[in-house]
Amino acid sequence: MALGHENRHRWNDPSEWAWSRAEAHEPLISTDLYERAQQTIKKRGTNSDTGKAPRRTGSPALNRHPLRA
Repeated sequence: MALGHENRHRWNDPSEWAWSRAEAHEPLISTDLYERAQQTIKKRGTNSDTGKAPRRTGSPALNRHPLRA
């Protein structure tokens, strides 16, 4: 936070997305691969509809040296 300004990142609702009628460029991955990746993400579980996976650790010290733990 700088000078009282606060940045907040929000996902746009899919109903508000702008779609092109023509492809702007060749897809980097196939539609099939994309759909399979989305299913994998859903299987892992998310915190909400945003698609963010829950944090897997409760440890406050992630950079702790393994031999000193």
